[in-house]
Amino acid sequence: MFVFDRNMVGSSVVIICLVFVGFAILYMQPAYDSYGRPASRTSKPRAMEKLLVTAVMLAIYAGICFGLYFFGTNDMHNRKATNIKSVSAAMGLHSDQTYPFALAADLNASTTGAAMADDTFVAGALTAVDNQIMLPVSFTHGGDSFILQIPLSRISFPHDGATQTMSIQLPDARYPDAHVQIKHSSCKLQIRDLFPVCKRTELGRTLVLGATTQAQGLHPLVQKTLQHATITLPGDVYARLLAGKPAA
Repeated sequence: MFVFDRNMVGSSVVIICLVFVGFAILYMQPAYDSYGRPASRTSKPRAMEKLLVTAVMLAIYAGICFGLYFFGTNDMHNRKATNIKSVSAAMGLHSDQTYPFALAADLNASTTGAAMADDTFVAGALTAVDNQIMLPVSFTHGGDSFILQIPLSRISFPHDGATQTMSIQLPDARYPDAHVQIKHSSCKLQIRDLFPVCKRTELGRTLVLGATTQAQGLHPLVQKTLQHATITLPGDVYARLLAGKPAA
């Protein structure tokens, strides 16, 4: 929405006042006839001059009022850029939030249902890919699953006696294939510093995803931008996770 800065409006008032003063000085100056003698203040040319000056002053004021109101009624900021964290969160995976974590090798018939529940990370066996040790981790949300290949060098493993959780860290960088659509109320006319102002109230925001993001889903976004992961495990689970570590 167009923002009216009070300094800008105040400056406009000062400018208009100066214009009015200038025209007022011209308005009060005596007119002269063709012989250089002061003409009568009631003469017809003087009356026309006053009318012209008044019309010009009113036209300037009306023009500025129209300009301010026009820019106010035409929203210039209905769309705002958004970042990677916001897009990922809207699609079901929040950066820096902890989720349940399990090893695929530990799953059995009694825990398979829990492992397949929404918002759960499940790690497979470590693999070597392009001279890097990778940990394949699946994530389930809304019935959809995908697998992240996370370099072991980007994972921290704080130990805990009982907790098994995982979180990922994504950047705050701008995400070009999405934007936030802002909805405003209709314009309410207000007079501020002698000028009309279009006052709008924000009604809500909606994240709009681009066609590419909608088609590809969450997986490419997280895989390409993931900065770091934190997996908290008991010591014995951590040992079993690294037991099958291949040579890079």
